[in-house]
Amino acid sequence: MTGKEFGSHSKDNAAGGLPGCAEEREEAGTDVMKGDELLAFLNELLEAERAGVEASAAYRANAGDATVSELMEKIEEDGARFCLALADLITRLDGSPSSSTGHFYKRALAMESLGDRIALLSRGQGWAVDRICEVLPRIRDDEVQGRLEEMANAHYQNKASCDALVGPQQAGA
Repeated sequence: MTGKEFGSHSKDNAAGGLPGCAEEREEAGTDVMKGDELLAFLNELLEAERAGVEASAAYRANAGDATVSELMEKIEEDGARFCLALADLITRLDGSPSSSTGHFYKRALAMESLGDRIALLSRGQGWAVDRICEVLPRIRDDEVQGRLEEMANAHYQNKASCDALVGPQQAGA
């Protein structure tokens, strides 16, 4: 991975990565997420990833710009990879992967302008990073932690790429 990555940050240095995640892990104490709660969280992420894949595929089909098309393809590929990873984790934990698509997809289809579409994708990528950072301190399964850290990194980078196209003000940063 390149650039700013999960785990290479501190609360005091937002430019260094994903602020607050590593420090929160130490503060989480014994409130460990496991069982049904962990499965529900992973399925929540799976449904959101599926929505992001479908939205970026739809946006890519109508991008009309090579730079935007390439970014949509990257977001779509990352999302598809994480859908598979999340489904594998859920199955490994004796759960059933959800087949639902998150509500984000319907919101994404309602966006008309290219700038609004990219800004919405940026916010969706940011939501994933925030949600993972919120929960990661409570997860003690090394494989789940590793996959979620990888996912957070990719979303963090994709958000930065979206913001670079539309500007952080339009993206809602």
